Amino acid sequence: QMSLYFALGFFSFLLGRSIWHERTWIDSFMHVAALGVTVIGTFALILFPFITQGTGGFESVIDVGKRVFPVARGLFEDKVANFWCATNVIIKWKALFSRDATVLLALMTTVISIFPTMLHMFLRPTPRRFIFGLMGCALSFFLFSFQVHEKSILLPLLPIAATFPSHPMLATTATLISNASMFPLLRRDLLVLPYAVFQLSLMTLGLFLSSRAHYDAIAVYDDNDESEAKDATSSLESTMLLDLICSGSGGKKDKVHWFRVLGFVVSVCSVTTAHVLDLFFPKIAKYPDLNVYWFVILGAAYFLFFWFTLFMCDLVSVFRILFGSKTKRKTE
Repeated sequence: QMSLYFALGFFSFLLGRSIWHERTWIDSFMHVAALGVTVIGTFALILFPFITQGTGGFESVIDVGKRVFPVARGLFEDKVANFWCATNVIIKWKALFSRDATVLLALMTTVISIFPTMLHMFLRPTPRRFIFGLMGCALSFFLFSFQVHEKSILLPLLPIAATFPSHPMLATTATLISNASMFPLLRRDLLVLPYAVFQLSLMTLGLFLSSRAHYDAIAVYDDNDESEAKDATSSLESTMLLDLICSGSGGKKDKVHWFRVLGFVVSVCSVTTAHVLDLFFPKIAKYPDLNVYWFVILGAAYFLFFWFTLFMCDLVSVFRILFGSKTKRKTE
């Protein structure tokens, strides 16, 4: 199940590379066919033991599917910092909808949330777009898919961590919040001390990074296509936040740096507040999980903000690529 966090991103990127980076349509067709044969062959090898052993046949494949997609467990289990669990405080999803309805709702929401990212990766299959596309895909699955575990946030954190050499504040802040969202689980496993040491190390690293003068922009647009970033930024001039995050070129680097520092400070204050509330807020028998929800809401709010920013940047980029008069698709 967790491989789906990245599978659609790899699919979009490889399909785009196969189509836009080949010289003739025959080369593109052969490349796509080779990818298809590889994927189908891999699935066949994985499922072969289940088909030939045990009950065998199609029933074994169904059993594997039930294990991969445990829909019988419900929309979410335990307290995970995703959209469904965080909003369940107000909207009782399990009470309002049947299990089949929640499966369909989660599927539709995930597809809608991931589609602009997949389309952007397909239209501009560059290395940088690949990394940020994997972020968007993995976050979409974590926030909106069916039956997500707390530790699944580590999957979106993988491509985020890959940006540390160029965007250290982004990676540090995301890791800080991700760890905090897993704190109730870590406390249950008696890992409070390692958690505290790691969080304090991240805070120290963040303070060191914030003292540095400049960083490059987040640059979720294609680094080799200045026209894309310029056109997309012009369409977002009224939205300073997205303008800073999506472009940040030229004279905006100072603003980008201090915006990231501010984001890190807010994140540290939020994590600290959640722990203070967890320690000193009185326990209410009627709401036994209230203290856990401080960390759920903190993580979900941050992840939704980050996902929505990437979603809007992808949406604007796709719109400019398909309908913009100045933006041209690069093939190299």
